[in-house]
Amino acid sequence: MSRRVSIVNQGSGGGVTGVTATAPLLSSGGLTPEISITPGSNVNDILTWSGSAWVVSPGSATASLTTVNATPATLLTLTPVDASTTTYKVVIAAHKTGAGASYGRVGSFRGGVVATQIGVTASLWTQEDVPALDAYFTVAGSTVQITVVGEAATTWNWTCTVVPQVAL
Repeated sequence: MSRRVSIVNQGSGGGVTGVTATAPLLSSGGLTPEISITPGSNVNDILTWSGSAWVVSPGSATASLTTVNATPATLLTLTPVDASTTTYKVVIAAHKTGAGASYGRVGSFRGGVVATQIGVTASLWTQEDVPALDAYFTVAGSTVQITVVGEAATTWNWTCTVVPQVAL
Protein backbone atom coordinates (compact mmCIF):
# COMPACT_ATOMS: atom_id res chain seq x y z
CA MET A 1 0.00 0.00 0.00
CA SER A 2 1.50 3.33 -1.01
CA ARG A 3 1.40 6.09 1.57
CA ARG A 4 1.09 9.29 -0.37
CA VAL A 5 -1.20 11.96 -1.65
CA SER A 6 -1.94 11.48 -5.34
CA ILE A 7 -2.98 14.38 -7.53
CA VAL A 8 -4.62 13.00 -10.63
CA ASN A 9 -4.37 15.05 -13.85
CA GLN A 10 -6.77 13.91 -16.54
CA GLY A 11 -7.68 15.69 -19.73
CA SER A 12 -5.98 18.35 -21.78
CA GLY A 13 -6.78 21.35 -19.58
CA GLY A 14 -3.95 20.57 -17.16
CA GLY A 15 -6.24 20.96 -14.15
CA VAL A 16 -6.56 18.71 -11.15
CA THR A 17 -9.51 16.34 -11.46
CA GLY A 18 -9.13 14.39 -8.24
CA VAL A 19 -7.02 14.00 -5.12
CA THR A 20 -6.65 10.79 -3.12
CA ALA A 21 -4.62 9.88 -0.06
CA THR A 22 -3.57 6.81 1.92
CA ALA A 23 -3.04 6.27 5.65
CA PRO A 24 -2.39 8.14 7.81
CA LEU A 25 -3.75 10.81 5.44
CA LEU A 26 -7.41 11.01 4.46
CA SER A 27 -8.93 12.74 1.44
CA SER A 28 -12.58 13.53 0.82
CA GLY A 29 -11.77 13.17 -2.91
CA GLY A 30 -13.01 15.20 -5.83
CA LEU A 31 -11.81 18.50 -7.24
CA THR A 32 -11.67 20.39 -3.93
CA PRO A 33 -10.90 17.74 -1.32
CA GLU A 34 -10.32 18.14 2.36
CA ILE A 35 -7.03 16.48 3.36
CA SER A 36 -6.70 15.40 6.98
CA ILE A 37 -4.74 13.06 9.24
CA THR A 38 -6.42 9.98 10.66
CA PRO A 39 -8.32 10.22 13.95
CA GLY A 40 -6.07 9.94 16.97
CA SER A 41 -3.60 12.49 15.65
CA ASN A 42 -3.29 15.70 17.61
CA VAL A 43 -2.86 19.37 16.84
CA ASN A 44 0.87 20.10 16.31
CA ASP A 45 1.70 16.47 15.40
CA ILE A 46 4.51 16.18 12.86
CA LEU A 47 4.07 14.03 9.75
CA THR A 48 7.41 12.68 8.49
CA TRP A 49 8.15 10.45 5.48
CA SER A 50 10.55 7.68 6.59
CA GLY A 51 11.40 6.63 3.03
CA SER A 52 8.81 3.88 3.05
CA ALA A 53 5.90 5.11 5.20
CA TRP A 54 4.42 8.16 6.88
CA VAL A 55 5.21 8.44 10.59
CA VAL A 56 3.15 10.65 12.88
CA SER A 57 5.19 12.03 15.77
CA PRO A 58 4.13 14.44 18.46
CA GLY A 59 4.73 18.13 17.90
CA SER A 60 5.20 20.70 20.63
CA ALA A 61 3.31 20.09 23.84
CA THR A 62 2.46 22.06 26.95
CA ALA A 63 1.36 20.98 30.41
CA SER A 64 0.74 22.37 33.86
CA LEU A 65 0.65 20.91 37.35
CA THR A 66 0.35 22.02 40.96
CA THR A 67 2.54 20.43 43.62
CA VAL A 68 1.98 20.71 47.37
CA ASN A 69 4.96 18.74 48.70
CA ALA A 70 8.48 17.60 47.82
CA THR A 71 7.40 14.30 46.26
CA PRO A 72 8.52 13.88 42.61
CA ALA A 73 5.54 14.42 40.28
CA THR A 74 5.04 13.87 36.55
CA LEU A 75 4.45 17.16 34.77
CA LEU A 76 4.17 15.60 31.28
CA THR A 77 4.52 12.15 29.72
CA LEU A 78 6.01 11.83 26.22
CA THR A 79 6.34 8.81 23.93
CA PRO A 80 9.38 8.79 21.63
CA VAL A 81 8.61 7.53 18.12
CA ASP A 82 9.36 3.81 17.80
CA ALA A 83 12.67 3.04 16.00
CA SER A 84 13.79 6.68 16.15
CA THR A 85 15.91 9.11 18.08
CA THR A 86 13.84 11.87 19.62
CA THR A 87 15.42 14.91 21.24
CA TYR A 88 13.22 16.92 23.59
CA LYS A 89 13.94 20.54 24.49
CA VAL A 90 11.86 21.60 27.47
CA VAL A 91 11.37 24.93 29.21
CA ILE A 92 9.83 24.67 32.68
CA ALA A 93 8.59 27.49 34.91
CA ALA A 94 7.38 27.28 38.51
CA HIS A 95 5.76 29.92 40.69
CA LYS A 96 4.52 30.44 44.22
CA THR A 97 3.70 33.73 45.93
CA GLY A 98 6.98 35.60 46.29
CA ALA A 99 9.22 33.05 44.52
CA GLY A 100 9.85 31.37 41.20
CA ALA A 101 12.01 28.97 39.26
CA SER A 102 12.95 28.27 35.63
CA TYR A 103 14.66 25.32 34.01
CA GLY A 104 15.92 24.50 30.52
CA ARG A 105 16.60 20.83 29.76
CA VAL A 106 17.48 18.80 26.65
CA GLY A 107 17.39 15.02 26.52
CA SER A 108 17.66 12.50 23.66
CA PHE A 109 15.95 9.13 23.66
CA ARG A 110 15.66 6.06 21.44
CA GLY A 111 12.03 5.00 21.10
CA GLY A 112 10.86 1.39 21.38
CA VAL A 113 9.29 -1.08 23.78
CA VAL A 114 11.61 0.48 26.36
CA ALA A 115 12.72 4.07 25.82
CA THR A 116 16.47 4.51 26.28
CA GLN A 117 18.16 7.79 27.14
CA ILE A 118 21.19 8.64 25.02
CA GLY A 119 23.90 10.12 27.22
CA VAL A 120 22.85 12.46 29.99
CA THR A 121 20.37 15.32 30.18
CA ALA A 122 21.84 18.69 29.22
CA SER A 123 20.94 21.36 31.75
CA LEU A 124 20.75 24.61 29.78
CA TRP A 125 19.90 26.61 32.90
CA THR A 126 18.58 26.34 36.43
CA GLN A 127 17.25 29.52 38.03
CA GLU A 128 15.45 29.11 41.32
CA ASP A 129 14.63 31.04 44.46
CA VAL A 130 14.26 27.76 46.38
CA PRO A 131 17.21 25.36 45.83
CA ALA A 132 15.16 22.31 46.94
CA LEU A 133 13.14 22.40 43.68
CA ASP A 134 14.18 20.30 40.68
CA ALA A 135 13.15 19.26 37.15
CA TYR A 136 14.45 16.32 35.13
CA PHE A 137 13.62 13.53 32.65
CA THR A 138 12.61 10.06 33.86
CA VAL A 139 12.23 6.96 31.65
CA ALA A 140 9.20 4.77 32.45
CA GLY A 141 8.82 1.85 30.03
CA SER A 142 8.27 3.21 26.52
CA THR A 143 7.66 6.75 27.79
CA VAL A 144 9.73 9.70 28.94
CA GLN A 145 8.39 11.76 31.81
CA ILE A 146 9.19 15.32 32.74
CA THR A 147 9.45 15.08 36.52
CA VAL A 148 9.38 18.02 38.92
CA VAL A 149 10.04 18.22 42.65
CA GLY A 150 8.27 20.88 44.67
CA GLU A 151 8.71 22.08 48.24
CA ALA A 152 7.37 20.46 51.43
CA ALA A 153 4.00 21.86 52.57
CA THR A 154 4.07 24.54 49.86
CA THR A 155 1.93 25.04 46.75
CA TRP A 156 3.89 25.52 43.50
CA ASN A 157 2.33 25.99 40.06
CA TRP A 158 4.39 24.42 37.25
CA THR A 159 4.13 24.77 33.50
CA CYS A 160 6.24 23.50 30.61
CA THR A 161 6.58 23.62 26.84
CA VAL A 162 8.34 20.80 25.00
CA VAL A 163 9.64 20.87 21.44
CA PRO A 164 10.67 17.48 19.99
CA GLN A 165 13.08 16.80 17.13
CA VAL A 166 12.66 13.34 15.57
CA ALA A 167 15.21 11.48 13.45
CA LEU A 168 14.00 8.26 11.83
